Amino acid sequence: MLRDSLVRRSGPADYFVLCVVLTLSAGCSGDSGPERVKVSGRVTIDGTDVALGTIAFVSRSGGRTAATMINDGEYSISQNDGPTPGPQKVVIQAHRKTGKVLTVTKSLPGPPGEEPAIPPGGLKIEETEPILPARFNSESELTVELQSGNNRNVDFELSLDTSSTTEEQQ
Repeated sequence: MLRDSLVRRSGPADYFVLCVVLTLSAGCSGDSGPERVKVSGRVTIDGTDVALGTIAFVSRSGGRTAATMINDGEYSISQNDGPTPGPQKVVIQAHRKTGKVLTVTKSLPGPPGEEPAIPPGGLKIEETEPILPARFNSESELTVELQSGNNRNVDFELSLDTSSTTEEQQ
């Protein structure tokens, strides 16, 4: 199913699901529990900043997973919302705008006593499509070791050429 979603165009429902996943993966941000780390960096594809995307750090040792949005090539996860230190599988999604505008007309109920979330006439959303192959997301080959504290410059220089993708941690 994930492979199929990489081929089809993304729509409003995909972004709704993404928002729910990111919200759930963020969890509660209290001081108790296992150690968490701050992580930030850049993501590029063939030397160009990823304009719109997501990045997730999935613990390989059973620790906490964390995800965030990539905007104009940059991402940052605070220590309160961050993953646990140790080995991580990295999952990156990137999208580009198609130039088409979708109109969402199905209204979802809002909170009690408030208007529905979709305005009359529909909500206009720019259509996007995924641009990365499965080796960066559903079948990710990317890994990184996160250290205690602040992990800066955890950069991913992705290439659509299968022979030249790197991860640099400085």
